[in-house]
Amino acid sequence: MKLATFILLIATTANAQATDWGSLGKWAPTLKSESIYLDSDTGLRAEVYKLPTGASRFHRLFVKNTPLKVIVNAKRNSTAGDLCKMSIFLGKRFKAKLIIPGDGISAAALAKFSTFENSVVVGEPKINLTKNYGYWISNDTEYREQKGTLEKEISLLAAKVRESDGQEIQIDLSDKNALACDLMEQTVQFSVVRDITYEKALPDKTMWIKQSAYTSIYQQFWKFQPNVVSNKNTTKQNELAEAFALGVAARSVVATSEMLHSAERIQTFLNSVKADYVTLNTAQKATAKDSELYNNWGMNIDYVKPENPQYTLNYVIGETLDVNIGD
Repeated sequence: MKLATFILLIATTANAQATDWGSLGKWAPTLKSESIYLDSDTGLRAEVYKLPTGASRFHRLFVKNTPLKVIVNAKRNSTAGDLCKMSIFLGKRFKAKLIIPGDGISAAALAKFSTFENSVVVGEPKINLTKNYGYWISNDTEYREQKGTLEKEISLLAAKVRESDGQEIQIDLSDKNALACDLMEQTVQFSVVRDITYEKALPDKTMWIKQSAYTSIYQQFWKFQPNVVSNKNTTKQNELAEAFALGVAARSVVATSEMLHSAERIQTFLNSVKADYVTLNTAQKATAKDSELYNNWGMNIDYVKPENPQYTLNYVIGETLDVNIGD
């Protein structure tokens, strides 16, 4: 099966069920990411989140940005400029090859993208031409007559990259010295990239309360708390008293509808004001500063459906160029 067909298959066979962002939001605080192999032969790994349902959601791909390489068979003390002048102007050609790294996204790896709960569409690897001056190609009449334009050469390279099945490819430049020279002299530059579009693995994080407002409520709560709890009360009675104290402390700081947005929110808020991230006595808690309460405030994260659930990552497979001249 051709790569293009495979990519279309990934796009159309991915799980089409509507995402339950509500459940994801409840699970998100405790979910841990893990790394899995998509192709053990190429070493391609992905970071995923495993859900309590047993399903996995794709988060990102580990793709190494490996330099492109031009390897020239010539005397070690030779310079690229000298080799190119001798080749292009005097016809003394040199042996060379271009090595383009693979990203490991083989047909076997592509098949596994369709197993994730969130949709993942893997684009074809492509050439991104960033500099196309082409000095040496423009000065090599023989090259232009036999090989054509720089655009044609880049098009041929792009075709080979698409057909690589994620593997490294080597291209003989012995009869394409002008291209080798433009690459070595950086009058032609390109990178190899691949786009992956997927639905975000988790809901977005948002803080529903400003830290200054949180600190104000925290301080008021700890001013009231000693007066409303007693060792004569049951645990349940003290918990109810603390919840009442929290409500009184918050009523003039945040809207009631914000505080009572959900049972989970109010319980999380109460847990946060009672959490001891920093050792403070009751009197110190009543005058605590923002800097002392950062972690307490941070417990009040809301997880919400992203405004733009679809996200595209642009992976650079190969970019910078290494030149190796030697026998």
